[in-house]
Amino acid sequence: MKQRQTHSKSRRGCLNCKKRHVKCDEQGPPCANCVVRKTTCSYGQSPTASAAQLDAPAHLDAPAHLDPSSCLAVGLPSETSQSSGSSSLSPPQASRMPSPSETSFSSSPELQPSPEPRRLLELELMHRWSTHTYLVMTCHPEEYPLMQTVLPREGLRHDFVMRIMFALTSLDLAVHVAQTEADAASYVRSALAYHDAAASALDRHVRARAAHHAHDWLAHVATAAHTAYQLAVFSATRAGGTARSRAAAIFALWSQAAPSGAAAADAGLDAGLDALLAASPATALQSLLRLPASIDACDAATRAPLARLYAVNDALHEPAAYYPDSQKPTRATLLHAEQPQPQPQQGPPVSRHEMYRRAVFHLGTCFAEDATGLVPGHSASFPSVAGPGFAAAVGGGEPLALLVVMHWGVLLHRMGLRCWWAAGVGACLVAELSEALPETELAFLPAAQEGVAWARGEVGLDVWGAWDPAMSAGIGLS
Repeated sequence: MKQRQTHSKSRRGCLNCKKRHVKCDEQGPPCANCVVRKTTCSYGQSPTASAAQLDAPAHLDAPAHLDPSSCLAVGLPSETSQSSGSSSLSPPQASRMPSPSETSFSSSPELQPSPEPRRLLELELMHRWSTHTYLVMTCHPEEYPLMQTVLPREGLRHDFVMRIMFALTSLDLAVHVAQTEADAASYVRSALAYHDAAASALDRHVRARAAHHAHDWLAHVATAAHTAYQLAVFSATRAGGTARSRAAAIFALWSQAAPSGAAAADAGLDAGLDALLAASPATALQSLLRLPASIDACDAATRAPLARLYAVNDALHEPAAYYPDSQKPTRATLLHAEQPQPQPQQGPPVSRHEMYRRAVFHLGTCFAEDATGLVPGHSASFPSVAGPGFAAAVGGGEPLALLVVMHWGVLLHRMGLRCWWAAGVGACLVAELSEALPETELAFLPAAQEGVAWARGEVGLDVWGAWDPAMSAGIGLS
């Protein structure tokens, strides 16, 4: 009789495979069967199991619905990098929201967050946006559904929308929710990472739109969110540059987002209203029916600074209309030659005098809206209507452009008393510019110096000494 062969079972498999009476590959923990079934793999007190294997925690797979492309380009790893096995992960606690310090963004590989804590952070950000932060984007009740519901849905399809929403919301949490400085700093780091990714995505979107000569309300809203972010991050941190550099970045952003082609402003407005009508008919209807506030809504004390800005513009660019024949300026270096202002769009060139006149006009509209109080956040829209030429002048540090921006800083100061994301920005902007302007050609124009003194007084800064008319009289500028 043939002798029966003994079996080749090793009896060194994991406990789960033994319990199920299946062959274990003994390559764990975890073994292949436990990986497939997502169960905890344990070899018990097997003498062949090493101490390192016994102490190794179970590997957590990334959630299946998390797409690697949704990770931020700055400081956020994809799921493939998380599954490299270089670091172990502990099971997340479902009973609490992770602290910001646990979900902070870092370029250091060992500090990069796992997909699960990042997912919980983004759930927190989306909840905060839908219940609170969306109010930053509008003050009209008819626009609430647009910002609270429509915009997040569009963010699921457009990265540049979702990421700037998360950046702004992270700052909101840093200011209003964080209970410790460490948590606040972590929220701010998250905001910086989201903003960097959002800025790149928005730039790609704007370039693609320009190539097809298209306009869309999403780019406009996203640019407005970037404006609020630039103000909020300076208000919350006082870091990352000066108030002047933040203002220049805002004007440059709106300049890049401006539509190109002939009659760009009118075309952009019409296209924007058409798109807005499709997204939110109530909002578009309100925009069409409501006329801008008139400068007559301002009192005499507010109209006087605007009149001075017009006068300074005339003095620099239209001296023949500003000065009597007997008082022609003799200091030629103070006056710019009347040259066409370079414009990115096609069409008739706009002179510097006209470019500044339009900017002051739109600033006056912002002052009028501030006086009526019907649109509390309207002052923040000035960079969007000032024009690309004025944005270039701000970026180039032209004195008159900085003087106009200083007056806009007064509006930001007033708005900051009501809006958390602009608190303190206006006063810093006025202080910085008032220190720089005395070193420019405006030092010889009384109207300009009176404007500087008025702006400092409006934001609570010390008003400098009265202007000495003898200085300007000596050079024919009084």
